[in-house]
Amino acid sequence: AQPTKSPTLAPTNTPTASPTFAPTNAPTPKPTNAPVPAGTCETGGIMVPLYVFPTTDGTTCTNNHYMKIAAVGASGTQVIAIVNPNNGPDYGGNAATKNAYDICIAYLQSNNVEVIGYIHTKVGYP
Repeated sequence: AQPTKSPTLAPTNTPTASPTFAPTNAPTPKPTNAPVPAGTCETGGIMVPLYVFPTTDGTTCTNNHYMKIAAVGASGTQVIAIVNPNNGPDYGGNAATKNAYDICIAYLQSNNVEVIGYIHTKVGYP
C-alpha cells in the first residue's frame, strides 16, 4: 500500500491586522536609590579625579567639591573619587592637611563614594 499524501496549502496574500498599543493607567515603577555595590556600574556611574585640597571646620568636611561628590554618591549613583594627597596637593607632613584629608575621605565614604588613591609611576620623579 502506498502512503497517502496530505494536501499542501498554497500561501495566501491576506493581510493581517497590525497590533495596536493602547496607553494604560498602570503606574510606572519609580527607580530606587539603593546604592550600587562597589566595583559595578550597572546604573551608569562616574569617576572623578578629585585633586583638590580638602577643607574642614576641624571635624566636618567643608570643601564644596567634596560635598557635591558626596551628594551624588548619596543619591544612589555610583561614584568613584580619585584622591591624590601626596603627589597632587601634597600635604608634606602637615598634620592639619592630613587631618583634612582623613575627614573628607571618610565623609565621601559615608555617602557611598568609593575612594581610590592616585599613584604617580613616572620613573625618575623626585
